[in-house]
Amino acid sequence: MSDPFTDVARAHREWLLANRYLQAIVEFLETGTDEARQLVTQCASDEREYVFGRRWIRDDEFDISFPAFISGLLNGGEKEWARLLVQLEGDASRDYYERAKALSPFKDQIVVHVHHGVTWLHLEGDSGKRLAESLWKASGYDYADDLGNFAIILPHPDPSAVKVIKTDTD
Repeated sequence: MSDPFTDVARAHREWLLANRYLQAIVEFLETGTDEARQLVTQCASDEREYVFGRRWIRDDEFDISFPAFISGLLNGGEKEWARLLVQLEGDASRDYYERAKALSPFKDQIVVHVHHGVTWLHLEGDSGKRLAESLWKASGYDYADDLGNFAIILPHPDPSAVKVIKTDTD
């Protein structure tokens, strides 16, 4: 058993390692250099070693299958790209999210990260904000100086145009 400060420090270190791994993937996708590839491999190894050293988890719970994941990204695999974008979401990786999205098959689309439970749906991270901003801008409504509560009304989408991609590991 450890104290709360130690737990927070460990969780923060794990977050830093995971975040650096994801950033290294984006840098590799942008440059394609051997140095960038080696950095991704090293970051994945560092993260895996740290997590396995401090938590009791099964080997298959920590999926860093680098060759398969990177191959999927390089081949335009929608599941791999959706998974990368979902993992990059949040303020700390905002620049990397935008850079990855620009390289992805979803570059001209709105990506919404939804966490689905048994009886609920929750928009995660920046998804709700990004969706609202995109819709607001598309509507032409000038909201810069207009504060308050608003409703954004959408027409029913064409079901054939909607994609839902599960980003969990199988």
